[in-house]
Amino acid sequence: MKAMIPAAVIPAAVKGTRVRPPAYDFPQPMTPIFGKPTTVCLIGSLASYGVRAIMVNQSVDNLALSEP
Repeated sequence: MKAMIPAAVIPAAVKGTRVRPPAYDFPQPMTPIFGKPTTVCLIGSLASYGVRAIMVNQSVDNLALSEP
């Protein structure tokens, strides 16, 4: 049985200094895992557990998450 978690927060206000060199070109939340950005993988995982409300906390400098 899956856990009933109604909402989640993804902290994405980071610079990615611990995941370099892959994070030199883009922010850590956009670092690819299996060809997808980390944030996309996390959202998919949370959705598979039934989480429907997800808030992504990003920094002002991290505009890569806001762009389509």
